[in-house]
Amino acid sequence: MILKKSWKKQRVITIELTAHCSKKFALLCFL
Repeated sequence: MILKKSWKKQRVITIELTAHCSKKFALLCFL
């Protein structure tokens, strides 16, 4: 449960960061 929640939270943060990054640096955001 805890690991699943943490993974979900991390995914949301990743999506938010990607949204703020330009398409050029989208890959860098994932890394």
